[in-house]
Amino acid sequence: MILLTGATGKTAMAAATAIAVAGHKARVVTRDAAKASQLAALGHEIAVGDLSDLQFLKDAMRGIDRAFLLLPNTEQQGNMEARFTDTAKASGVRHLVKISSIEAHAGIGARVPEMHAASEAYVKASGLEWTMVKPNFFMQTLLAAANGVKARGELTMPVGGARISMVDCRDAGAVIAKVLLEPGHEGQSYKLTGSESVTFVEIATRLSRIIDKPVKFVDPPLAAYRENLLKALPDPWRVEAVCEIFATTAKGQREIEAITDTFQELLGRSPIGLDTFLSDYKKAFS
Repeated sequence: MILLTGATGKTAMAAATAIAVAGHKARVVTRDAAKASQLAALGHEIAVGDLSDLQFLKDAMRGIDRAFLLLPNTEQQGNMEARFTDTAKASGVRHLVKISSIEAHAGIGARVPEMHAASEAYVKASGLEWTMVKPNFFMQTLLAAANGVKARGELTMPVGGARISMVDCRDAGAVIAKVLLEPGHEGQSYKLTGSESVTFVEIATRLSRIIDKPVKFVDPPLAAYRENLLKALPDPWRVEAVCEIFATTAKGQREIEAITDTFQELLGRSPIGLDTFLSDYKKAFS
């Protein structure tokens, strides 16, 4: 049986949907049963509890042979992922699939990608069969700027002129489902990108056309962005983590600009394009 964590979020929800469409069921871990109603409707088993509770984690692992690991970005994430890995091994899980980041490597200067790199190393050393799914910047991150687009016609993010090969969460979910449902993906690290690399100026231009309203890109000073983010996110650790990612993104990196063929090779189709994403989420921006 498959265990899914993070399944009420966009990426794992897409994976859970793809698993159900393929005729399979999973055990889905959630802290809020109400948020999992859609997953229950798909036929999945719902396990309500907190993964920081070791006994709950052990109970959730009972009878599991394949597990998907996606935890929120918090100060304790690395420790929790290590404990998840240890418990999976002790419980007889055969294959662990971890969501990571295309930027995950030591020394990048951002705590979340560095944590992912350390967690990847821990999983690989555990003796479990493993697969790393390493998506680039999610298109759905643009939704964080949707209110500014609606109110002022401004797409605001501190990313400078960086060129990014964004990927849709739905495509990442499709890959996660595939590697959980079929053999042959053990020992692989899959870097997922979209099929084009774009700047935020280009995104604003294309969004203008799709919502039929002028949209301009605004690149705010990181300090000002941090101040506004603190008003929305009460956790200073998370705010700094987000700002670090934007700071490294704004510098431009080969990893986030490069385009891979991984999704095409795995799924046999092109990844969801930016225009399709913007059209699908048009109401959010307008």
